[in-house]
Amino acid sequence: MLPSPESDSAADFLFSNPTALSRLAAPIFTPFHTVKHEIGEVFELYLQTFNTWLPIITSTQVPTLLPQDGSVPDAETCTLLLAVYLVTKRPIDGGSLHSLYTGLKRFHSNLHTISTQSIPTIQAGMLLAIYEQGQSLHQLSYLTIGACVRMGQVAGMHKTLHTDLNAAGPRQEELQQHRHMWWCLVILER
Repeated sequence: MLPSPESDSAADFLFSNPTALSRLAAPIFTPFHTVKHEIGEVFELYLQTFNTWLPIITSTQVPTLLPQDGSVPDAETCTLLLAVYLVTKRPIDGGSLHSLYTGLKRFHSNLHTISTQSIPTIQAGMLLAIYEQGQSLHQLSYLTIGACVRMGQVAGMHKTLHTDLNAAGPRQEELQQHRHMWWCLVILER
């Protein structure tokens, strides 16, 4: 079944057709299940090391990322957790993280083109760009961070620079996270 001519985009088709969306998301769950038992430990290491010099994950976001009941998080959260795994885990015994990277990169690309510009999608893209820099994939890193900047603009993160956070009321924490992520995007893009 193809998208109808009245449809604005393929995204409308995917979100109105749960089978198509689940087929798209299925590839991200396979690598997640293979490292699921390590995610908690790796995530803790990430927060103690990597997140201290580029803090893109806030302390209030942490409880929402790791499911306590053993369930599998949504596709965007799985993408972020796998990106955390990618930048934190060292290849051991000559092993490679390349297959995880290529699958994650492919899925992230699909995800950001068809879904809303969510915080976990942007964060995963930032971590992918950092991994690409570390692997001397400078052109890919430039493209990845550029896509994240565009997603951040669509999400309105750049507008938080001119917002008085003290007057924001209940949205203060969310706006602070957006402002913080925007500055991280600017730094990575430079």
